[in-house]
Amino acid sequence: MAKKVRIGDLLVQSGVITKEQLGAALAMQTNSGGRVGSNLVELGIIDERTLASVLAQQLSIPSASAAQLDKPAKAAIERVTRANAERYRAVPLRIDGNRLWVALADPTDAQALAALERESGLEVRPMVAPDMLIDFALGKHYGVKRNARVVEVRDAQLLDVGPINELPVYDPLASAPAPKPRVAAPPPPPDSQPGLGFLDERRPSAPPPPRPAAPLALPVAPPSFMEQVRARMVAATSDEAVFSVLLEALVEASPRMALLLVRAGMLAAHRGTGIDLRSLGLIRIPITDGSGIVNILKANVPHFGPMPQELGSFFQPPGFVLPLTMGKKPIGALIGGPCAAQLPSRVAELTRIVEMVDLALHIGHLRSRLMKL
Repeated sequence: MAKKVRIGDLLVQSGVITKEQLGAALAMQTNSGGRVGSNLVELGIIDERTLASVLAQQLSIPSASAAQLDKPAKAAIERVTRANAERYRAVPLRIDGNRLWVALADPTDAQALAALERESGLEVRPMVAPDMLIDFALGKHYGVKRNARVVEVRDAQLLDVGPINELPVYDPLASAPAPKPRVAAPPPPPDSQPGLGFLDERRPSAPPPPRPAAPLALPVAPPSFMEQVRARMVAATSDEAVFSVLLEALVEASPRMALLLVRAGMLAAHRGTGIDLRSLGLIRIPITDGSGIVNILKANVPHFGPMPQELGSFFQPPGFVLPLTMGKKPIGALIGGPCAAQLPSRVAELTRIVEMVDLALHIGHLRSRLMKL
């Protein structure tokens, strides 16, 4: 039997990740389980679409699109039982003669391919797809309970505040790939600044005012810090872009920060600054009623001072916990420590930034829903 190709080795050989980054993902796998590819995504080393694209190129197999996973052929789905689809994380897409095209999170799994061929009676042709799309498709077509990190907005009542575990769910089939970080650019003049996207906040078009015959040499005030943050939030086209604006806006708040998101009943590190990847991957906090971190998230107000016991020694006191929401529902927190001395005096500013994050995420997902109608 041919030696199984290891996904981590493929990514290192292709130059997409380093050996050190693979080591961090393997360490996370040892501590918390999961697939190497998924752990690389959790650590923020690579995004899921890039992972699928690289594997498709390296293995010379096609990559399954979101549209294909959203609407596979009924005859193909009926060829594979729910048990095997869930076990091998496989989604049959279409039948072509005597060939069954199947999207897999791990297309190198020879055991899965053999089992699917035995069950379907067809020659299985593998396709690669990101884990989050496989999660979505298994839930939609087989009723398999989805991974908690995959969130679908249309199932959530966005404007009602519910228990912390009843969180809004991102719809991966509607999400655009995260853009590369951009250098902050000054926003356009105030007269041309876009609103936040609501119909009742759009500025009516009007002809430009006539220029005076002799322009006055008045000083023009540069855009304020909050105006710059707002302009970049408005321009953000994905969740990751929103999170990037948040981290860059608070870059001086603390030398060590981590963005934690709720996943599978835990607060897990999504990305951070000033923290090595191995340490970042170890931040996984169970969500239990009465715990310090959950009480802070439920209160939904910035916390300063002693850190919740669940955070252990990751952050030095005095620290801060900034609860984050989407559609007024808690989705995680930005945590840092030690925090800058002046940070507690900027509660009003921090609250505005958190509200911008909520609106930017919410609007992005509503826009995705609108595009699918």
